[in-house]
Amino acid sequence: MWVETRLIIDGGYQEAIIQPTDNQDAVVLKIVEVGDNNQHTRLYMSYDETLRLADELINYVNKNRGK
Repeated sequence: MWVETRLIIDGGYQEAIIQPTDNQDAVVLKIVEVGDNNQHTRLYMSYDETLRLADELINYVNKNRGK
């Protein structure tokens, strides 16, 4: 069993899905363009890489919000 997290973005036209790998030893970030079966992207990351990406996203937003 695993739990996935879905973020609905751009009024429902995009989804970001966070879920574990099949072995549950890493993370998969899927980006889906709703309604376009050809626009699915997967990024496989270790837990450490996932934390680094999260930190980088937070830092980016904090630096650039309100510019």
